[in-house]
Amino acid sequence: VACPCALALSFPFVYGNAMRKLGNHGFYFKNAYEVEKLKVIDHLAFDKTGTLTKDKTDGVIFSSALTQKQIDELFALTKQSVHPYSRSINQWLKPMVKNGCNIYDFQEQRGKGIQAKNEDGECLKLGNAVFTNMEDAFSGPIFTINGTLIGGFSFETQLRTGAKELLAELENNYELAMLSGDQDTDAEKFKSIHKLQMFFKQSPKAKQQHIEEWQHNGKQVAYFGDGLNDSDALKTATLGVSVTDDVFRFTPSSDAIIKGDSLQKLPAFLRFGQHADKALKVCFGFSLLYNSVGMTFALLGYVTPLFAAILMPLSSITIVFMSTTLIAFYRMK
Repeated sequence: VACPCALALSFPFVYGNAMRKLGNHGFYFKNAYEVEKLKVIDHLAFDKTGTLTKDKTDGVIFSSALTQKQIDELFALTKQSVHPYSRSINQWLKPMVKNGCNIYDFQEQRGKGIQAKNEDGECLKLGNAVFTNMEDAFSGPIFTINGTLIGGFSFETQLRTGAKELLAELENNYELAMLSGDQDTDAEKFKSIHKLQMFFKQSPKAKQQHIEEWQHNGKQVAYFGDGLNDSDALKTATLGVSVTDDVFRFTPSSDAIIKGDSLQKLPAFLRFGQHADKALKVCFGFSLLYNSVGMTFALLGYVTPLFAAILMPLSSITIVFMSTTLIAFYRMK
C-alpha cells in the first residue's frame, strides 16, 4: 500500500507544469530547478539598455556627417555585435548602405566597444571614451578610424511599455536596483521610483561585484540583463534572466529567457512562483498523509493485498492530477 513514488512525482510534475505555463507567457526556463528559485527571490536588479529601455532603433543621432565609405564600414562593423547600441546604429545605417565591404580581425570587449580592420588596414573602433582613447569627447558611443575622431552617437531613450509601472509595483515587495553601463543622463526618467538604487557607468565586472555584495549580505538576487554583455552578472545572480526580443538569441549564462514584451508581467510571474511552492507542499502533504494512513491500516491488518494493489497506483494518479490541476487552473494576473 505504501507509495514513495507519489512523493517523488510531486516535484517534477508541479514544476514541470509550472515551466510549461510560464513558457506560454513568454518566460522560458532552462529547467524545473530554476523555476523553484522564484519563491526565494527578494532583490531584483536590472540592466537599463535593452532591458528597461527598448533597443534604440529610433532616435539615433550622429554628431557629424559620414562619407559613404564610412557608412558602409560602420554598418559592417556593427553587424557583428549583439549589443543594443550596435543593433540600433546598424538599423539606422541600413537604408544608407550602398556598397558592401569586408572587415576582418573583429574584436569585442564586453561593456567597452568593438573594433575591426577595413580593407585598407585601418583600425575601426566604436565604443566608450576609454576604449577609443577619446576621454570626455562624447557620452555615447564614439567612432574612430586609426585613432582619429570621426564623431559620436547619442540616442533618444525609449522606456519599454509599462517599465515605470512595473518598477512601481515591484518596489512594494522587493528591493530594486538598476545597474547600467551608460552615463546618468536617464536618471531623471526613474526618479519617481523612490526605492530604486541606480548605479551608472558600471563595467560588467562592477555589476558582478554588486550582486556578490548583495548575496554576501544574505539577499537572493534575480538579475535581468540583455545577453552576452551581462554574462558575468547573469551567471553570478541567484537567478539570471536574459531579456530579449528574439528568444533564439544565444545567452549561455542565463538561467531563463524572458521576452521583452512579457517583462511587464514579472510581478505575476513572481506571485506564480509562490503559488507553485504552495502547490508542491499540498502534493507533499497528500503523499505523506496517504502513506501514513495507508501504512497504519495495513499494519493493523485492515487492508487486503488486492485493495493495496489498487490504492498504490491510484495515489500516484492522484498526485499527477493534483499537480496538473493546481498549476493549469491558476490565473496569471
